[in-house]
Amino acid sequence: MPANAGIYFTAMMQIAAFDFVDTSSKLDYVLGLEESDISPRINLQTLGFESTLMLHNMGSLLLFFLFYPVALLFTWLCSKATCSKSLSEWGAEKQKELRYGFLISLVTEAYSVMAVSCCIHFKFMEWNSFGYTV
Repeated sequence: MPANAGIYFTAMMQIAAFDFVDTSSKLDYVLGLEESDISPRINLQTLGFESTLMLHNMGSLLLFFLFYPVALLFTWLCSKATCSKSLSEWGAEKQKELRYGFLISLVTEAYSVMAVSCCIHFKFMEWNSFGYTV
């Protein structure tokens, strides 16, 4: 692939993957991962799969998966509020949207990234530490 086409496809894949925040360094710190010299093939890197670890390849989608339980808890608390009927109705409505709309959309969008990442990881599977196990 010519260099200018590779740069173009790399930029388009970042937009298509909705990857706007670099989570790799924070994940490495939290899970105690070390910088790995093993990387997938060049074609997979062009598509946005720079790592053999699924959580690294998920990128910004991981933030939405972490945000989901917090949003669900907040809307549940709002739906149980007795001080305001409008707040209770709003919380119940938003909780329904989160359960039946947001979760299904999020899993559908992340499925292909998770599936390809798992297939890449099968070749380089390690169980050395808690971070690699996750």
